[in-house]
Amino acid sequence: MKADSPRPWQPITLSGMITDQSQLDSGFNGEVQVTLFGPASDEKTLGDEAPETVMTFQNRQQKLFNGKATVKAGKFTSRFILPSHISEAWKTGKFSFYATNEAHAEDATGSYEDILLGGKPLKSPTDQIPPTLLVYLNHTNFK
Repeated sequence: MKADSPRPWQPITLSGMITDQSQLDSGFNGEVQVTLFGPASDEKTLGDEAPETVMTFQNRQQKLFNGKATVKAGKFTSRFILPSHISEAWKTGKFSFYATNEAHAEDATGSYEDILLGGKPLKSPTDQIPPTLLVYLNHTNFK
């Protein structure tokens, strides 16, 4: 475990930047899709063509977070709470990023695969904000 390794129920603040040839692209303004995948697991192909064609590969099926952040002058920040349904065993996860500029004329991708996830959950946060509901039939002016 590293000192900065996130645990379940821990608030996370992730900051990043869009680069062009390793330099900040300060002209990039738009949106970035941030996805955090859990640890990879071993999967096998079906081998439906022949039994000897069964192959093992690594797959990351568990999405722990999927959200968007605004990119301004090439920089972005995303905040979320790590969910509780991760293993207590320390394993590496993966961040995946996909950004588009405002005109959708340029895009950028990236990833980070050395995020260590696990541990015992922190105390779950108490939700103080009740849900807000708007209920209507056919149209919002129904009384």
